[in-house]
Amino acid sequence: MNGTALGGQDPATAWVEYTSPDGRAYFYNRDTKVTTWEKPDELKTQQERDSVWKEYAKDGRPYWYNTQTKQSTWTRPDVPNQPIKPLEAPGSRMDLDRVPSRQPSMQRREPSRSRRSASRGPRSRPPVPATTLDSRSRHEYKTIEEAEHAFTSMLKRHNVRGDWSWEKMLRAVVNDPDYRALKTLPERKNAFQRYITAVRETELEQHREEQRKQRTEFFALLDTLPISEYTRFPKVKHLAHEHRAFCAIPSNKERVELFDAYVDELLEKLGGERRRVRAQCVRDATEYLGALSISAKWTD
Repeated sequence: MNGTALGGQDPATAWVEYTSPDGRAYFYNRDTKVTTWEKPDELKTQQERDSVWKEYAKDGRPYWYNTQTKQSTWTRPDVPNQPIKPLEAPGSRMDLDRVPSRQPSMQRREPSRSRRSASRGPRSRPPVPATTLDSRSRHEYKTIEEAEHAFTSMLKRHNVRGDWSWEKMLRAVVNDPDYRALKTLPERKNAFQRYITAVRETELEQHREEQRKQRTEFFALLDTLPISEYTRFPKVKHLAHEHRAFCAIPSNKERVELFDAYVDELLEKLGGERRRVRAQCVRDATEYLGALSISAKWTD
């Protein structure tokens, strides 16, 4: 199984980072022909070197070990140098087959197939490190529909949003067993695209609903203010700048647009009322004039 080399590698080091077909990063030493899941020190940033959290790998799954607290976790620490809660629950015995060792070995793993590839000479891409998935952490689904439902549920658990790219999603979920509920990469990408499309539609409708709510509350606020057809926005801003409905509008530009829409509605109402009053006055005058006799005279 071949992987894909990533660009931007440091030519001063023999280590090269590749991506396996299922999206996981692994590393290949061009001098020693060694392939490993663990990130070599030569490729780590200064922050990664200085952090109390050290990254290791078990069967291709990365985990992190705190050199101060002696605790291990499958979850990437958000803040270097800040201890986080270990996976072991109080009063329970740690399952060594599923939870990282509390004192992981510092020795690099050198997969046997890397040595075999070295004896055969150089190749265009290094082999992906051998990995053994824990069968207890995976579930075999009977139908493609069940597998896709599990994959989609996994995306929801990780709060994958509509603006996420495939690469961003992969970094967040690749170690989740249900990432492999679908067997092939095309199936995963198609399911991901359908999920993203549905999430974007939901997020768009939620955004529209939020805008309608903000507009209604903003107009209700303007109804309580002394606004006429001659009122300008700076006066409204001065009167309502601390009101919750005013502050809920994200930008001043949107507030101005809503105020202009409110004034347009106000002018339309005033125009309709003035036309109604004028028509009534015309009817009253016509009725009065119709009651006059032909001998009536105009007097001031």
